This record gives sequence, C-alpha cells and structure tokens, in this order.
Amino acid sequence: MARSSGAAEGLAGPKQLVGSIVHAIAVLRYFSEADEPLGVTAIAKALGISPSSCYNIVRTLVSEGLLEFDSLRKTYSIGLGTVELASRALNRNDIFPFVRQRLERIANEHELTAILWRVSHGRRLVVVGVVECNADMQIAVKVGYRVPLLSGGVGRCIAAFSAMPEAEMRVEFDRVRNQNEVEFDDYVQELQTVREKGWAIDRGTFKNGAISVATPIFDDRGAISLCISGVMLAANQSDAALDRIGANLRDLADSVAKRSF
Repeated sequence: MARSSGAAEGLAGPKQLVGSIVHAIAVLRYFSEADEPLGVTAIAKALGISPSSCYNIVRTLVSEGLLEFDSLRKTYSIGLGTVELASRALNRNDIFPFVRQRLERIANEHELTAILWRVSHGRRLVVVGVVECNADMQIAVKVGYRVPLLSGGVGRCIAAFSAMPEAEMRVEFDRVRNQNEVEFDDYVQELQTVREKGWAIDRGTFKNGAISVATPIFDDRGAISLCISGVMLAANQSDAALDRIGANLRDLADSVAKRSF
C-alpha cells in the first residue's frame, strides 16, 4: 500500500534541529570515545560549546544517569545509564540468537572470531554479537566496540554495495586509522572484486597481523542493515581458504535476509 504524502512528511523529521539536544548528543558521543574523565572546560573547548551551556548540559546528563561526576576531581565520565539505552537498542529485533549456532560452526571450522555488526546512525560500525572459536589463540572483540564506517573488511562491504558518492567515500576513508596504509585509488579498485564475489577481505590493513573476511546483510529495500565478519590471525591463510570463509558467511547472510526481512 502506498503511503500518503502526509505520512512521508511526518517521517522526514523536524525541519529545524533543537540545538541543546544536538549539543547533548555531541557531549555523549565525545565521552564515548574519551580515554579519561574530563572537565567542563575541556569538553566545551573540544565541542565549541560555551562553558555555561556545557555545564548545564553535563549536569542534566548526570541527573539522568547518562554521565557520572567525580566531586573530588571535578570531572565527568560516561554513566551506566547509557548501557541501559544501548542494550535496549542492541536487543531490538535481535537476530543474534538466530545466527549464533551457525556462527559457532564457522568460527570453529576456520578458527576465527565471528562478529555481527550493525551500521549506526553516527556513521560507525558497532559490534552487536561475538562468537569465539575453540582455538588457544584468537582475536578478542567486545560487544559495543565501534569503528569508523569504512574500517576493515566490513567497511569494504559498505563502500562496495552502498550508493555512496566517491567524494563522500573519500571523507569516510580518511577517518579510518589503518595500521598499514593503502592508497584510496587502490582501495576503490578493490571494490569491484568485492561486488563480484559478494564478500570482502582485509589483509592486515586495518589491524596489523589480522585478517578479516566480511559480507553484508541486505534488508528488503536492498540497503545494508547488518554485516557478518570473521577475523583471524594472519598466519598462512591462503586465498582459497579465505574464499571458503567468505562463501560460508555469504550463505549465512542470505539466510538471515530471507528470515528477517
């Protein structure tokens, strides 16, 4: 059934953003990446907010449990209230229980860590599920781990299968902190292979000594909603072995898309 123009307009959101809310969200995102507690002056300077406005925002966030205040050091840090909000978002329409058993088989067969990713509205990738293998040595990843949008094998999937203009892709590419450099033109050329195979491989570019194989999960509109990846230590992994992993992940992604969308 076609939606009316009124319904479409209602889904478009407000024409003018509320400045105080935008600033509060910016503060929370800033704290989510901070390595240590911060004072009001440092927060205000980093975000370009007036100190008085910043003070009112952080005190409000403290009262709601989203930030915590250290009265001795006069500093703020991320609060446990954000965990409650995040857990509800991660559990909404959660498909991880459905894919967990098959991820375990793939993880143990290929001795890798299998990961389910979600694309967040903040132009980042967020880990929403992890399955480790039975090997003595493996790569550990925590649920909630966030990386820039075009990071690793998952990022190559986003770049290859989305309609992202090349100029925008370049901006997102420059946000990634690769441990081994790759030229943007070479990166773009790799994307054609990703499209042909249906999965992407990152051989230690994003994280030195680690290989990731990833494939996207498409929703009913053809957009990428989730991705699945396998990450492993870069020890004598042949192209054929990596392609077998990619094919296994691709089969699982197709099953998820049929069930969920």
